[in-house]
Amino acid sequence: ERKRLERAVWHYAQSSLAGTMRSRKIRQWLPEAARGCKFDLQELFDELNRTYFCGKLTSQVRWGQKGSRTSYQMFRKGTDGKTASFITIAGVYNRPDVPRFAVEGVLFHEMAHEASPPVLEGSRRSIHGRAFKSIEQSFPSFQQWREWERTFLVRRR
Repeated sequence: ERKRLERAVWHYAQSSLAGTMRSRKIRQWLPEAARGCKFDLQELFDELNRTYFCGKLTSQVRWGQKGSRTSYQMFRKGTDGKTASFITIAGVYNRPDVPRFAVEGVLFHEMAHEASPPVLEGSRRSIHGRAFKSIEQSFPSFQQWREWERTFLVRRR
């Protein structure tokens, strides 16, 4: 299933979409992939985007595989030269006992990557540079999310 979804994302990123960020093929699986057991990532993304990013972010969102521990944001450039952003949230967050602020925290972190892409600092590529950290720490529940992560995610191995 993961491979099928990855192929669909890659196909989308490679296709020319005539200015739109969502093709029919992506729309068919994204709502499904964004709906979790408790939270719909698309709804949370839209709310966070409006509230903190003035609605400027365009990422597509989905849940990772059950039990996965890695969340990530990636950019893909299509053959038409347009760049699309995709966010995958770790499956360990897709559980009924995970609080909303924790899911929003990890989603906000990945959204901050789109808002503040990697920069060169000297000869080094910085993914979590000053601008990124400033955005990330502007999330009101940032400390609460990090504490929750340190306390509860270590138990889920």
